[in-house]
Amino acid sequence: MNPDDVESILADAVKAVTDAKVPDDLKSIAFEKAVDLLAARISPQPAAPQSAGGATSAAPTAVGSQLDRLAARFGLAHDVVEGVFAEGRNGLQVNVRPERLSRSKSAGARELAMLVAAMHQAESDDPTPVEEIRRVVEEYSRYDQPNFASSLAAMKGPFLVSGPSRARTFKLTRPGWQQAADLVRELGEVRDR
Repeated sequence: MNPDDVESILADAVKAVTDAKVPDDLKSIAFEKAVDLLAARISPQPAAPQSAGGATSAAPTAVGSQLDRLAARFGLAHDVVEGVFAEGRNGLQVNVRPERLSRSKSAGARELAMLVAAMHQAESDDPTPVEEIRRVVEEYSRYDQPNFASSLAAMKGPFLVSGPSRARTFKLTRPGWQQAADLVRELGEVRDR
């Protein structure tokens, strides 16, 4: 870890504690925990615990806003995640600029499926219903009914897919979480115009 990392971690920890409006008597503990969480992103990570079935645990551990927890889950800066997601009345929502997504409907649908699943699982760790993905894909005009199912079926590496076609669910695998983080980094980075 270099001095720039330390400075960034401390600044981000102060911001997280301030934004979370932590009571004064808990600020020092919250700051320590925030530093630990932020430092863990930079330090090499040990393998995630595995369940009896071999699946890795992907439960978020950060405190703060939903966007803060999602940023911590991805290991990305809050600003980058905020370029792709927003907090709404009903929780997190995909809020990426449509022109940032792939132009083809099938590639755009796959990107949106990855974002929706990550957003959903960051909140509950439950598999994401296909209808939730379909709704967002339709909102972004990337829905191609004849090819939607096959576009998602091509994503079996990043997802554990289960259920019949109308009730299918998608759960991100460990490589899927990494692909989702890479996608969010790409879509959410600030570009000079």
